[in-house]
Parts: sequence; C-alpha cells; structure tokens
Amino acid sequence: MLKLTIGFLLAVLCCFTPAFSENSRFIYCDKELQGPLYKILKLPEACNVIKDIQKAGPFKVLVNNHSELSNQFGAYWDSNTRAIVVSLNFNQSEGEIIGSILFELHNALINDKLEHVYAEIDNRLFTCSALLLYAGIFCKFPNYLLR
Repeated sequence: MLKLTIGFLLAVLCCFTPAFSENSRFIYCDKELQGPLYKILKLPEACNVIKDIQKAGPFKVLVNNHSELSNQFGAYWDSNTRAIVVSLNFNQSEGEIIGSILFELHNALINDKLEHVYAEIDNRLFTCSALLLYAGIFCKFPNYLLR
C-alpha cells in the first residue's frame, strides 16, 4: 500500500511540475511542451532571455489547438495573459516546436517596444519610411513608396 501511495504521489508531481531554470522563477508549462522547454532551458542564452522576460512578470507556455492564431502561425505571444501559446495540430518535429517557442520568447522580450510602436502608429506619429527604419528594414524603396 505504501508503494502504491508513493507511486501515485510521484505521478501527480510529474504531471503538475512546472518547468524551471536555475536562478529563475517557475514557468508554468503544459505537459506536452515540457520536453522542448527543458531543452531550451539548457541554453544559457535562452535562460538569459527568460530572466529578462520574467522581470516584467511570470509567463506561461501553453498548448491551444483551437486558437485561430496558433493554428495559423504555429505559436504566438499573448501579451494580455503573458503566455506563449503553441498549436500541436500539425505533425511538427520537436525542433520545430522549439523554434516556435524561441521565436515567441523573442516576441515576449521585445513586447514593450512593439506596444510602443503600435501606440505611435495608432497616434499616426510614424510615416511609412520612419516605420520601416524603426523596424530595422533598410531596403531601397523608390521614394514614392515611402510617402
């Protein structure tokens, strides 16, 4: 009976254990994404990005196969809920899932900058050429396209 109780407790702990990295806060992560997230946490650069994201507050890594955005892009950063949402509807390799999470970690990191740009666009403070330069796109467009 004792073995059964201990086995049950270990199973429960494994199912509900959040991912974490050394010297960082916990990251709630759905069970299906824990493997890819643990691999990401082995990268020192990724841990630094995660620590920077967590300065603004905790975030989650979730599966949602019913979201239009996650189905369209594979994953997205939801700044309102501070969650990286990943769709597992496709036959994605673990590498593709890791790539999607890394991409969305970058979006989470630059979230404040993106919101600043969106606010300035809403206030019409950017011209098209200024927006292109601000976004880091330095392509040579004919002048009439930049007005």
